[in-house]
Amino acid sequence: RGLFLCSNRVTLEHPYYNTEAGREIWNAMSEEERFDGSGMVFVSDEDNDTIMVTASIDLPTKFDSFLAWEQQRAEKFGTA
Repeated sequence: RGLFLCSNRVTLEHPYYNTEAGREIWNAMSEEERFDGSGMVFVSDEDNDTIMVTASIDLPTKFDSFLAWEQQRAEKFGTA
């Protein structure tokens, strides 16, 4: 029994908005069109120019019981 760690979230350079054609469309968009509040598309803090996109998925429900068991164990032994 164990939990294999893997990433359920990734952030990458946007594959379209960082091209010449995509940047023209990005620059023509309003702030509301660019940023819908989801936080999935944003401008990089590092260079303030690169358009980034984030995608994530929820952990599969099969991990719920394992995580609950680990939480109970941590609370019991004071390591939470």
